[in-house]
Amino acid sequence: MSVPDLVAGLAARHGLRVKDPVVLHDSYNMRIHLRPHPVVARVATVTSVGRPRPAEALAREVSVASFLAAGGAPVVSPTDLMPPDPFSHAGLDASFWQFVRHDADSPAFLAARRLQGILWTLAKPKVFPEFAGRAQAVFEEWLNEHPA
Repeated sequence: MSVPDLVAGLAARHGLRVKDPVVLHDSYNMRIHLRPHPVVARVATVTSVGRPRPAEALAREVSVASFLAAGGAPVVSPTDLMPPDPFSHAGLDASFWQFVRHDADSPAFLAARRLQGILWTLAKPKVFPEFAGRAQAVFEEWLNEHPA
C-alpha cells in the first residue's frame, strides 16, 4: 500500500473521507493534500532515518506552530479536523496541517523565502556561533516551558 493510501486510511479513522490524496512534495518529508479536505499530512520519510524518534520532532513542530499561531504569527497551523498530536501508523509518523495555497510569486512568499535563507545562514555555527548558540538556548528554554 502506498504512503498516500496509508495516510488516507488513517484520516478516515478520524472521520475524513479522502477521495484524492495528492503528493504535494516528496523530499525529506512527504506532504500529501487529503482532498477534498483542507488538510495536508506531513509524513516523516527520509527524516526518520536521521531522527531516531521522528514523532517527537513532529510533536515539537506542532507545538511551536500552535504557539506561534495563537500569538497571531502568520504560520500554517495544525488542522482542527484531526487531533493535534502526531500519529504513528504502519511504520509511518505523520502530523496534519491546514492546507494553504501558496502563491510563489506573492511578495509575502518571496520575503519569507529570503528570511528563511538568512536565518539558516545565521544559524550555522561556523558563521555566527554566538547566534546559533543563543538561538538553540532560546528554543530549548521555550521547549522546557511548553512541553509537547
